[in-house]
Amino acid sequence: MNKKLWEFNRRTLKISIVVLVVLVVLISKPIKRHISVKADYKRSLENYEFIDFFSSSGSKDRELTIKVNEKYNELSDNEKLSDLEEIYNSISSVSIRNYDSEISVDSILDKKLIVKNNGKIEEYNYKNIDDLGEYKPITLAERECSIKQSNDSKISDTDIWVYTQYVVKNNLKSPKSADFPTIKDVQIIRNSDSIIVKSYVDAENSFGAETRSNFTVTLSADGQKAINVQID
Repeated sequence: MNKKLWEFNRRTLKISIVVLVVLVVLISKPIKRHISVKADYKRSLENYEFIDFFSSSGSKDRELTIKVNEKYNELSDNEKLSDLEEIYNSISSVSIRNYDSEISVDSILDKKLIVKNNGKIEEYNYKNIDDLGEYKPITLAERECSIKQSNDSKISDTDIWVYTQYVVKNNLKSPKSADFPTIKDVQIIRNSDSIIVKSYVDAENSFGAETRSNFTVTLSADGQKAINVQID
């Protein structure tokens, strides 16, 4: 009887240990990812003196909230736009670095920057931050009306470039070693039925040596699907 009880307790203990290990792994992964995301955002935002606080939320941390101080209000409209565009575009970069294979073009478009400024809240999304250089803040109260009225779903050059990097990385031997140039060294050609992106990437080959490869990626006209990828 004692032997059977001992065997039962031993099996129960083993099962409990396995369950505990699984739970620890499941819990630790999102915690580690959250820490990594926060560190990434901190590096991306540390040079902006007008930011007092930031936090990320939403699916794959694609909603970034920043609380600004008086230095923000001292900026001109163009300076605000330039800085906010950079911050807004960093959301995609952080998501891709931390979620990688889980990211899609929808993830890139479906992102949001919320600015808290002396009790006022401004929201920025791909419908009011674009390549036209226009300063178009939108309050949360105006958001639904704005989205209903806007038919402009044109994907920006920056989002095209971010998505293209993701597509190219998935075709490399060592995706994590990929180093891409800034958008200034990227050629984006918009045709009626496609978008063609040409640039280069530095990455490790099968032997671990870093090499530079030119590539051409053809996307659908709306920029939401990769049609063809050529890497030299």
